[in-house]
Amino acid sequence: LALALCASLLLFACSEGQVAPIDQSEGISETGDDDGGGDTQLDNDIPNDIIDINDTDQSDQVDLLDSDSSELDTDDDQLCINGRTRCVGSAYEVCVNGIWKPTLCNGTCQNNECVEQFPAGTCETPLTLAVPDIVRGSTDADTGFIEWSGVCGRTVGPSAPKTLGPESVYRLQLDKTSVVKFTLTPIDPKYFGLYLRTDCYALGTDLFSDCGSNKNPSSPYEQVSILSAGEYFVVVDDFGYEEGGGEFQLETEELNKNALPACHDLRPILLDLSTGQDTRTGNLSLEGSTFEYWLGTECDAYSAFDPFGPEMVYVFALRTPGSVTIEATPTNPASDRLYLYVRTECERQGSQIGCHATGGNAPSRLTLENLSAGTYYVYVDSYNQSEAPQFTLTVRLN
Repeated sequence: LALALCASLLLFACSEGQVAPIDQSEGISETGDDDGGGDTQLDNDIPNDIIDINDTDQSDQVDLLDSDSSELDTDDDQLCINGRTRCVGSAYEVCVNGIWKPTLCNGTCQNNECVEQFPAGTCETPLTLAVPDIVRGSTDADTGFIEWSGVCGRTVGPSAPKTLGPESVYRLQLDKTSVVKFTLTPIDPKYFGLYLRTDCYALGTDLFSDCGSNKNPSSPYEQVSILSAGEYFVVVDDFGYEEGGGEFQLETEELNKNALPACHDLRPILLDLSTGQDTRTGNLSLEGSTFEYWLGTECDAYSAFDPFGPEMVYVFALRTPGSVTIEATPTNPASDRLYLYVRTECERQGSQIGCHATGGNAPSRLTLENLSAGTYYVYVDSYNQSEAPQFTLTVRLN
């Protein structure tokens, strides 16, 4: 058998498929050597200086890997290398531990990359929003030009705050009274307005207590909404100050009903009116606080006896406009006085919309007509620290 010899300018020899150095003092015997002696230079009758001992035609350079040809072709897009991505049709896949796994892509797959899309919903075709949920969308589209109500526009947002730009609309369906936290985060630096309504086309169905905007174009906006069961339309709107852009992320999560934001050191107790009314009991001397105070000038004849004692606060939500009757009855002792007052903002005394007091041995009762959809805070207050009774509170839809 002819032995295939390997040589280079550094004089290496092949031994059992491995490359090994040899002593330069010895000649290299080669097949076809004209003079039969050892040469330290390769004759030009061998077409290649380096050959593969397993190459029968002696025409290729030596392969330093094993001759089983098991080396990987890393240029193959289908080869699963950890962290590599690929498109299979419009699906997006990532290689994890040698296995191709489909991966969520908010868009389509192109050139082995997830190309994210930012859809926009309309009143005609709203996008779906759940609790909890994380969605990404855009107001950079011709999606209609609804705007938030004047109630929200007068109190929040940048100067001249009218949401005159395009918007994206989401439909949210709740099957129970819930405390929902919305977090609106700009992806494009921009002012966004967030508001809720129960009829997408009707300006008057905005929830007056559930709207706001980010303080600067890059900051997120957070809003905690107390929502009764039913259908809502959540609108992310554009003020129209900047051209282009408009991409955002909207996240929802449900909060514990016992962890509502505090009013000073008072934690509101959530009332659920989904069945038409809710009744609770309380003990002002044990559970009350003395931070809050009513606007007595707007109240009845008992306003001369202002409530300096401890109070408790409750909160309820109306999904649609309506009227309610609120009744607080002293039970132990029944002769103590009780005071009722209702606000639209928990800590702002000036948001009081109604009040009533009892001289004892009778309930304090208050009926509020034509209330807008939104959130209301009910205070049950006492005359002084020594006259802070146990009581029963009932809130009823009329």
